[in-house]
Amino acid sequence: VDFVGAPITFEIFAAWMADGTVDRTVRNKREEARARQEILKKELAGFDVLTQDTAYFAWLNLPASVGRAQFTAKAGEMGVSVLPSDVFALDPARAAEAVRLSIATPLGRDAFAEGLKILAGILTRQPEKASFLYV
Repeated sequence: VDFVGAPITFEIFAAWMADGTVDRTVRNKREEARARQEILKKELAGFDVLTQDTAYFAWLNLPASVGRAQFTAKAGEMGVSVLPSDVFALDPARAAEAVRLSIATPLGRDAFAEGLKILAGILTRQPEKASFLYV
């Protein structure tokens, strides 16, 4: 497969490679992911979370008493957007009772931590009032 792109795109990328912009950007993104993963570990300690240290998403496995549709709806009511696992499943009928958390979406770490606290509150049946957040 041939890739045809604008020559300016290749020139810009080559310049960024040469001056270190690409390396700095990758390093900064990894550092931010690690920082947010630490917040995730703190705020959802005790819950079943699958992720990696530099990932920009995580899977929150839900307790047997909480269905993914119910949890997603309640999170939305509380101002936090999550995606149920069936959105990503080849066979939605066999999807795990889990939701996908986007770690990169909130503009700041404080908003991210607030969203995670809301999710933890829903799981422990102590939800807090929140402004609209994406997690």
